[in-house]
Amino acid sequence: DEEKQLLKDRTDKEAASILTAKLSIILGSLSALVILSAFSYFLTRGITVPLQLVTERSQQIANGDLRQEKLVVTSSDELGQLTLAFNGMLANLRELTGQATSVTANLTTSAGQIATAAQQQVTSLNQTGTALNEVTTASEEFKATMQEFADRARSVQEAAEETTKRTHKGRELSQDSADRITRVRKHAQE
Repeated sequence: DEEKQLLKDRTDKEAASILTAKLSIILGSLSALVILSAFSYFLTRGITVPLQLVTERSQQIANGDLRQEKLVVTSSDELGQLTLAFNGMLANLRELTGQATSVTANLTTSAGQIATAAQQQVTSLNQTGTALNEVTTASEEFKATMQEFADRARSVQEAAEETTKRTHKGRELSQDSADRITRVRKHAQE
């Protein structure tokens, strides 16, 4: 009778230990799920928000609006490097636009000089030839500047497309994380 009581006590203690272990596993799994969910959320936000900012600014620049403020660089990873490159590109585009304006002003001035020279036909043919050479040079510089501006605009478009690809990759990673969490939850319930 005493042996049965000892056996019953030992069985009750083991059952309590098993219950405690199960509860610990369940609580640990739930804690891990919450932590992983929070981590996944903040990781996804940390990627998509900066990419959305770069994409929006790139679209505004592609539409011709160069009055954008520089983006704030918040990290030194790939997103930070992308932001730095974007800020550099924006500064270069502004500079190119200023140069294009200057070249246009030069071209306008040269055109005015040509008109004045034509009206004053008393000047020599050498002066007229010199003025025409200035116009040709200014036009070639303007053409080269516009070509460079077009090339950089293509670069902006390519960067925006790359940003979109990375956003999709981030979404895929988030979906993969969610799938893994679901599997963990499923295994925890089993």
